[in-house]
Amino acid sequence: MFDGLFINKFIFALGLGYQEAAIDFNIAATPGMDPSPNILSELIYDPLISTNICIDAGYMALVGKNAAVGGSLSIASSLRSKGDAFDHDFDGDNRTQRFSLSKSSLEDSEFTQSSLEIFLKSRWFNRTGHYYSFAVGFQNTEYDLVMTDGYQLEPIQEPIPGLNSSYSPNFKSTYISYTTEHKLGAGFLSINATNLWTRLNATADWNLREEFVHPRSFIHSGHGDGYQFSLTYSYPISKHFDLYSTATYRKVKIENGYDQIFLTDGQSFVTTLNDVNEDVKSLRVGLTAHF
Repeated sequence: MFDGLFINKFIFALGLGYQEAAIDFNIAATPGMDPSPNILSELIYDPLISTNICIDAGYMALVGKNAAVGGSLSIASSLRSKGDAFDHDFDGDNRTQRFSLSKSSLEDSEFTQSSLEIFLKSRWFNRTGHYYSFAVGFQNTEYDLVMTDGYQLEPIQEPIPGLNSSYSPNFKSTYISYTTEHKLGAGFLSINATNLWTRLNATADWNLREEFVHPRSFIHSGHGDGYQFSLTYSYPISKHFDLYSTATYRKVKIENGYDQIFLTDGQSFVTTLNDVNEDVKSLRVGLTAHF
């Protein structure tokens, strides 16, 4: 965000992004160490494609000849989404003896992400045009995955009328990151690596299951970790404005979780949430103003 800058600066950036995400979760039939089947049900949301608007703001201040500190806030939100969801059910262990498969559309789904961080920046060996920084921060990623236009594929092929179910995972991550910046041609190339420690909370509404409570049919909770890599090139077009492009890859894996189902008769059942996976590739272009 502060690529190539080493001076007291306020930054504001506006961008447009393209994102492809893949999210999946699977649960066991029963809790415990030896459930059977070990994978009873698996939901795969792949791909979830969205066009996002991206806003960034921050401030950096010099605290010495070769040191600066700062903070930034970033927000991204989907403008339009599309994609497919696949629901698998199994009678045997390790995804064997599948007895049900359905497909649905994710066209009405939404994505939002916000992050807040503070950082320390310095020069490489006191050299102008070469910088590195360390940051700590918090990232909040939310999806509202809405499944409509359902179609049963197995054991028979037929439409699923009235499908309007949703799964809404929320990934809350604390992170540390390292960035290195180098002058390349007329602009600056920035490479970032981030470690994520993540907590998942999710709520689902399975609208066609009459035995489930609505709108909270079941919940997921778990924790895990992940990583993120990004590559940014910024190009100055005037004293106060730069064009930038950023490519990002993020992967998060949640384990050690539970799935709790709520029934209309007042009963509630808990089973093992084996894992939840988020795999995201994105590309962003935009304009940065610095004053």
